[in-house]
Amino acid sequence: MSVLDAINQRFGSQTLRPASVGFESQQWHMNQQALSPCYTTQWGDIIRVKI
Repeated sequence: MSVLDAINQRFGSQTLRPASVGFESQQWHMNQQALSPCYTTQWGDIIRVKI
């Protein structure tokens, strides 16, 4: 919490906050159109990125 407080003191109040606090307004929504029905059960559905 001390790191969170230090960042908020440096960059302004409420810059960072715990996720449990929530949002004042929901301006965004998760795009679930490309969500695989097996996204957590099949290793083949995981995208492999090579750099």
